[in-house]
Amino acid sequence: MRLLALTSIGAIGLWGLVGLVPLVTGVAAVWPAYPLFGLSNCRSKTS
Repeated sequence: MRLLALTSIGAIGLWGLVGLVPLVTGVAAVWPAYPLFGLSNCRSKTS
């Protein structure tokens, strides 16, 4: 939460935004670039 607060008030700058990417990815449990590149980490079931 400190990273988010410091970034929002401009105390960290660009590095704060870079640090927010893994934070948001971990909370959301999905990486937003997967659909953009057509990637998936979900294993398909084969019968």
